[in-house]
Amino acid sequence: MFDFILHFNEYINYFITTLGMWFYVLLFFIIFCETGIVLGIFFPGDSLLFTVGITAAATGLNIHLAVFTICLGAIVGDTCNYITGRFIGERMFSTHAKIFKRAYLVKTKDFLEEYGTKAIIFSRFIAFVRTLTPFVAGISKMNYPKFVTLGVISAIIWSFSITYTVYFFSGYSIVKDNLSLIIMLIFALVIGQMLIKQLIYKIKTKKP
Repeated sequence: MFDFILHFNEYINYFITTLGMWFYVLLFFIIFCETGIVLGIFFPGDSLLFTVGITAAATGLNIHLAVFTICLGAIVGDTCNYITGRFIGERMFSTHAKIFKRAYLVKTKDFLEEYGTKAIIFSRFIAFVRTLTPFVAGISKMNYPKFVTLGVISAIIWSFSITYTVYFFSGYSIVKDNLSLIIMLIFALVIGQMLIKQLIYKIKTKKP
């Protein structure tokens, strides 16, 4: 069963047929694990949203319920990961540790303090980073109401933009075959614009 979950995309039609409405519970569980557990980096993320969108366009899968389930799983998972990081995360870091060095924690805290809002929102679209960001936010004691607000916004943007885009445009082969590239280009343009604005702001502030 664990192998089925890790390779969910390959068995999605089997799960839909076999589980019926319970499929949405499984979908919630997988998204929750991908965002709510540090080791959730091994669970499918963006690829799962692609698969759900394509499958919903070709089958009776309820796309609206699926998107809501994905969004809810991401929000609840974020909170779980944040709480884990806040209460036990810092214990994993020590000055002499080879992997979890305290210096890394300090740098991460500084990064979140400077780019907190942007980091929470845009990390949702980056595999691995999406899983680790809530954990690090908890370690750095980021304001919880602020974190939840940003987490909800990013979860809505992530689940709606990818899944619905695939669902509505899956019939166009050029879009279907290059969807990942299109999303990456859009994301790169947004990030590039942010970085340019940040650079211009720093240059202006350094002027006497």
